Amino acid sequence: MVAAPVLTPDLLRQSLVPLVDASTAFRLFSAARQLYEETSYLVSVTITLPRDVQLDDAGFQGLVRLITKLKKLQSLSLSLGYQQLGWNFGSKLAAALSKLCCISNLAVDVRHTDLGDEGISALAQAIPEMPQLSCLDLRLGFNRAGCRASSALAQSLKLAPKLTDVKLELDINRIGDQGVCHLISSAIGMAQLKRLCLDLSQTGLTQQGAHLLATILRGESSYSFTPPPWIELDVRGNNLKSEARKDLAKGAALLQARGCHCTCRV
Repeated sequence: MVAAPVLTPDLLRQSLVPLVDASTAFRLFSAARQLYEETSYLVSVTITLPRDVQLDDAGFQGLVRLITKLKKLQSLSLSLGYQQLGWNFGSKLAAALSKLCCISNLAVDVRHTDLGDEGISALAQAIPEMPQLSCLDLRLGFNRAGCRASSALAQSLKLAPKLTDVKLELDINRIGDQGVCHLISSAIGMAQLKRLCLDLSQTGLTQQGAHLLATILRGESSYSFTPPPWIELDVRGNNLKSEARKDLAKGAALLQARGCHCTCRV
């Protein structure tokens, strides 16, 4: 039997929203007003769709409508990886997320959903619209995105003053040297940031880009910053030569010397 999608409110009434069979999964998201009324007061919700459950347009539209009704939501985990979404859904999801004025913890998995630059840029623009957001986990790997998407994320991170914990996975997206360095230089300079995890594996980083990235980490560029206490970088799969690898390792070591727990996987 195909696994059903899961919606789990962290409340005493665990059976408030029942699970549904995969064949009627769309009803979970396109239900009538009664479901909206029952979920309107939830503060923590997890929605997970297995890979073998594919929703149609009506189901996705219902999901977006449901999210907009969760006015008191403080924590949302949304797993839609490997769904057939496209950039248009990314824009609609971003519009729904931007209405969550109480959200502080957001985790969204949209790997391999063909969002492209347009969809990821739309999600990025929603980040500053959530004024209480402090923990952000975005899994955006394998989405045919480029430098435009990473630049949008870099700009939005700087406009989110309460973000203290950021995890971004942009692996298998050709954002290139400019995208990698712009994103890291913006994120690493966020004064309130406590933890930064970036997966930039297989992103088209070249030897020249790696040397520039190392310069940023060493604090030798024109961009000065106080590093957050915890940094994790993953730049594997970019075919970097030994010299570039050593340069990045040296940059990470210098951050360690400055009191930052920094790991760089090359």
